Amino acid sequence: MFSNKSITLWFISASILTGQPHLLPSRVSLETNQGFCQGGAYWGTQWTEDKTAGLHTWGSFCAQGDQNTGIAVTTPFTAPAHLHIYLAGYPSHEGISLEIENISDDSKIRINPVPPREKWLLYEVPLPSAWLGKPVHLIARDQSVAFTGWLAFSEPVEDGSSLGLNEATSLLLRTLSHFILTVLPCLAACALAIRKGIRNALIVALVALATTGACGYLVFWLWFLWPKLGHVIAFLFPIAAGASFAWTIRQIDVQGRNIIKQLAAPFLMTGVAALLILSTGFLYGGIGDPLSTASVRFSHPLPPDNTIPYIFAEAVRARNIPKPLLGDWRSSDRPPLQTGIVLSQYPYNPTPRALGYEVHSVILQSLWIFALWILLKALGIDQRAIVLVLFVCLFSGFVLVNSFFVWPKLLAASYMMGLFALLFSDELRTVVSQNKLVAALAGVLLAFGLLSHGGSAFEAIGIVLTMVVLRKPLPLKSFLLIAGTAFALYLPWMLYQKFYDPPGDRLLKFHLAAVEKVDPQPLLPTLISAYGKLTARQIADNKLQNFVTATDNLTNYWKTAGRLLRSGLAGDRDQVLKDAASLRIQNFFFFASNLTFLITGLPCLLFGIGRKYRSLEWKCAAVLALSVSLTIAIWCLLMFGPGKTVIHQGTYVTVLLGYAACLLSLWALSHRLAILIAATQIAVTILLYISLMWPLTQDGLLMPREPIRYGTLTLLFVSLGLVFILARNLWNEGPPLERFTHAPGAREPATIPLHFEG
Repeated sequence: MFSNKSITLWFISASILTGQPHLLPSRVSLETNQGFCQGGAYWGTQWTEDKTAGLHTWGSFCAQGDQNTGIAVTTPFTAPAHLHIYLAGYPSHEGISLEIENISDDSKIRINPVPPREKWLLYEVPLPSAWLGKPVHLIARDQSVAFTGWLAFSEPVEDGSSLGLNEATSLLLRTLSHFILTVLPCLAACALAIRKGIRNALIVALVALATTGACGYLVFWLWFLWPKLGHVIAFLFPIAAGASFAWTIRQIDVQGRNIIKQLAAPFLMTGVAALLILSTGFLYGGIGDPLSTASVRFSHPLPPDNTIPYIFAEAVRARNIPKPLLGDWRSSDRPPLQTGIVLSQYPYNPTPRALGYEVHSVILQSLWIFALWILLKALGIDQRAIVLVLFVCLFSGFVLVNSFFVWPKLLAASYMMGLFALLFSDELRTVVSQNKLVAALAGVLLAFGLLSHGGSAFEAIGIVLTMVVLRKPLPLKSFLLIAGTAFALYLPWMLYQKFYDPPGDRLLKFHLAAVEKVDPQPLLPTLISAYGKLTARQIADNKLQNFVTATDNLTNYWKTAGRLLRSGLAGDRDQVLKDAASLRIQNFFFFASNLTFLITGLPCLLFGIGRKYRSLEWKCAAVLALSVSLTIAIWCLLMFGPGKTVIHQGTYVTVLLGYAACLLSLWALSHRLAILIAATQIAVTILLYISLMWPLTQDGLLMPREPIRYGTLTLLFVSLGLVFILARNLWNEGPPLERFTHAPGAREPATIPLHFEG
């Protein structure tokens, strides 16, 4: 696995050191220089932190730019345990290399990280213990004349931090500040709603959920139209919200205050879970370039989609929105809600803003906890079963990847689950039918789901189909009010797409008609043209492949899992890590793979044929499974195909509700069986995403990993402990665990009866 002559470090993450790095006592310069120059970086390359005064840097981007080639060798210096060096450019591209050589035995280590591109980032490179104190030097080569064919590096520096404590402190303070700024408007809205007479805790909770989106959407348009006003309003929002809450809470009686107390635990769990995700994600550093770190930390390298809301926010702030925004994608191609929510806290987000964006966005993605708690609570589920569902979701690779890689898909799922709660709880649904304001709230949640991510449209259709199958239609006036509210909120974005940065329908055409490039033709003619080129047999095959992709990958998954087990028993660590990476990739793309052991809950639904097991949890599991099935079906039919129904091109509600349906089905059969399956599922996640998450070469060889930041590790354990404390408090709200199976007759299955026959 390791060659003492040549070792390649393929996955080294950048790390920001809050303590200022300083120069070595013995300065390093260039001993050999053929083609490199002082500075030597693309003119737009930026420092993510203040450059150390007097720091020497060299690079191959000189007079001829990318066309420049050459070699540079530094003067010798004493090898430390960990080399700290600033890099920029593309040191891992073909024809470009940066190595550190042990002069005493000519052994080399290639420094080959995720490219820092047009940013100066500080990297930490662990060196073999046998090298400590030996003379070493750096060797940089650039034989590439291709675009992005350059690299730049600095002389070594000494680490200004202490065991990652400064990183952990920065992470903790940013998480606390962004969470408090998120909570304050929600508290103000909740207190106002209670004072106005709303005493249903779940409706108050949904008001809080909607408030986060409302603040962001308002600030987005203010900042877009009048940047100075947008900045002022964003600055004043939390101050005004805090003052409003402090005044209003005094006007509320004890019952009203108790409603807010009921919401404290699930909302706090949202913040603590975000801190857990962040501390796990940055356990090996990477805070200096958080968005690049997130793209490789828990998965195969992902595209830069997590940067789009940040780039858009920066463009709106600067009042200079590029067209296109990123690559050939336009700002109108993706909805703006996460961008707006990020802008709503920009006055409080110090540089480097990318880190604040990452922290804030992880909190936003973690709102699924609050939303799923609302949904399950609205359906009347046993509090212990709710905790179990939340735990399995939180400790899943699906949530780990998609919370840290902050594209707004989980944020969208939060709003759609809030809508689901309003429409499928009999109690809340009655309120929607009778109260115009609550019906409007449903429309707001629908709009914010769509304004977070377009895949929410599949879930919206799935919800409607589920209501039709269960014969639970809303009154026409309520339906029109929901649709009208959603349309009114979405209309400004439609106008932006149409007139400011047209055409705005590229993703629709890409998914529904397989037209990838920008096309000025309207959507309907594009669909007619795309389907007109296919025979009926080809269309049917496309849709069939969509169904296969969405529902079947288990054979391949279990084959890979079996190979991993055999390799582990044989002691073949390299193959184990390859198979673990393959399983993570399958989990990323395929719905069925995500369920893993939870899929045993689906056949358990058959036990509900007998009345003995037809408990409230079983009925809720059946409704959730029905909704997931209908949503997947409409998704498969609408996607052009073939085989385009991978998870990230749909709605994440299907995965979260799929987890819930399987666990509730198991819970209805046996509480202890459900807990056993849940524990097994969590153990698999820890194995794949923690224990076997290891840097590999492109050939799949095991390589050294960056050292653990012990300060961040401490933060991880603290946040994990807080999650367990909050979960225990929620768990204890439920009745004692019975000895083996659930006793269906002991509870009234009142809130969600099934009426399939009308």
